[in-house]
Amino acid sequence: MGNVRLRSAMNALGLSPARLGALVEVDAKTVERWITQDRIPRPKARARVAAELGKDETYFWPVLLGTDHAVNPTTSEITRIWPTRSSVPPEVWQRHLDNARERIDVLVYAAMFLTDTHRLPETLARLSNAGGRARVLLGDPTSDVLVQRGLGEGMPNVPGRAASAYEFLAASASLPGVEIRLHDTTLYASLYRFDQTLLVNVHSHGLPAKDSPVLELADVPGGHLHSYYMGAFDRVWSSARRPE
Repeated sequence: MGNVRLRSAMNALGLSPARLGALVEVDAKTVERWITQDRIPRPKARARVAAELGKDETYFWPVLLGTDHAVNPTTSEITRIWPTRSSVPPEVWQRHLDNARERIDVLVYAAMFLTDTHRLPETLARLSNAGGRARVLLGDPTSDVLVQRGLGEGMPNVPGRAASAYEFLAASASLPGVEIRLHDTTLYASLYRFDQTLLVNVHSHGLPAKDSPVLELADVPGGHLHSYYMGAFDRVWSSARRPE
């Protein structure tokens, strides 16, 4: 009988073996073998097929249920973890900044380390010149939210640091493709997106962001975490204000 579920899902979306093969980067004959001989693709191809067809891989290959061979896309999103932001090697931040070609998104209160150590304004200028886009969300220095966050972390100058961060970056807002907004959101995580890589600095009550863990996430087909956190970014972005 072959793989009836795979064939049916493809037919429902009007996908030929050649078209699905092109989407997941294999040839049409390989897709035909998945269908007619019920061959099981390699893990990367399985994850991409599942993402394209909108089903879990175990729906198409139920033999994988309960085995170590089933790939969880969300697990594969997590490429590295650091116990604190301050333990992330400086070269990691610099490499991500230097390698970004299309997009940078930043959601923080201040993150002065990006301007003090890693020359963020220069990176934004380079990205703009290359036709890329950047969105930077900084804390609104006039917001009581920043005052309360500073008191809770034992760092009462959070509004002052946010104001300084904006002073450093204000000129960048005039660059094509670069936009800076101010927010008064209670942050549960600071977010740093560099093309398809996202660094998530999760926050813990009573501790500054530099003392909290950082996850490095890759944007993989069928994954959840990358889109989950970028959804949060977009919600903050939509409610943030442009500086006057």
